[in-house]
Amino acid sequence: MAMINPFELKTNKRLIFGWGERKQLSSLIQEFPSGGIALFTGKTVASSEAGREVIEAVEKAGKVSRHALSGEPSPAVVDEAAAQCRKEKVSLVIAMGGGSVIDAAKAVAALCCEEGSVKDYLEGVGTKKPSGKTLPLIAMPTTSGTGSEATANAVITDRAGGYKKSLRHNNYIPEIALVDPELTLSCPRSVTAACGMDAFCQLLESYFSTKASVLTDTLAFEGLIRIVRSLKQLCGDQADSPEYRSDMAYAAYLSGITLTNAGLGTVHGMAGPMGGLHDIPHGAACGLLLKPVMELTLKKIAVKWQSDRWEQKVKRVARLFSGTNVSGYTEGVESLIGSLDAWQNQFDLKPLGHYGIKEDDLGKIIIHSGNKNNPYELTVEEMEEVLLSLLG
Repeated sequence: MAMINPFELKTNKRLIFGWGERKQLSSLIQEFPSGGIALFTGKTVASSEAGREVIEAVEKAGKVSRHALSGEPSPAVVDEAAAQCRKEKVSLVIAMGGGSVIDAAKAVAALCCEEGSVKDYLEGVGTKKPSGKTLPLIAMPTTSGTGSEATANAVITDRAGGYKKSLRHNNYIPEIALVDPELTLSCPRSVTAACGMDAFCQLLESYFSTKASVLTDTLAFEGLIRIVRSLKQLCGDQADSPEYRSDMAYAAYLSGITLTNAGLGTVHGMAGPMGGLHDIPHGAACGLLLKPVMELTLKKIAVKWQSDRWEQKVKRVARLFSGTNVSGYTEGVESLIGSLDAWQNQFDLKPLGHYGIKEDDLGKIIIHSGNKNNPYELTVEEMEEVLLSLLG
């Protein structure tokens, strides 16, 4: 029996999960010192009864600064919101929305305790190191995808600069994750599918990450079980199912924990730059890249490392998808890749050309791409091969 390798766990101070648990928000707010509250939401959140309930609960709690956001947060949006929150002496930040809304709230909560622009602190962009000081944040996801309610980074997109970069510190993990699957009921099929593919990619990449631990493996596989069972149902005729919505909300939360603690791979290493340079939904980019990147990765692992560890992982995931046992590594890889191909087809993912990405654009995407914690490092030529196959 192999000894358990050392690991640590970074996660929220508190998780509250369950259908209808948003009703705890009023009492949670009372646990923090009185002061101004900044509420970050998507622009359409008030269109649902559950969303209106949350807004009313926050407004009853005290002086509220409302920030309704659309799209991925830019440096300008973050800087402007932070300036307003400083002026209004905000002491608590609440985010109710998808990953972009929660990321924006995380960045603002941090920037309220720093000087200068968020650009100064972005990885690969700024020259300043975040202090880690931040306002307390309660994160309430309305989509099941990014797992931002459990991550240590806030992704900021600058289309003019052509980048998508992170503001990162372990202290930026939201203090409280209040995950109420009922808040995701208003998600249309396209958003449910794209977000679900993002969570799926995060779980699969962290499961195969070189920094995976016995704990992240357990959490990632549990998340994969939930997604395999529920995502197709939600994108079909059972979009209102509390059971399937709960499965996906839990899987997305687990994906946030596993990516924070085990890291991601080449799929996200390429999807990030692609989204920074072009207007393609992050989940769609991940969904497109997943099969070709994983196929290259797993086949190259067989050459580089013939180990029982990788064989058992591949066989386990292949069995989860197919429902049947496979006899060895090669058969497991073929089974898993076939399943990923079938997944891509059923979610009707559009080719890169649909988003205006042309062959001439590929070089710039590749320059900014990386392999992160992928067990095989794709070469520039292999990345180009992958992207060419996805142009359509």
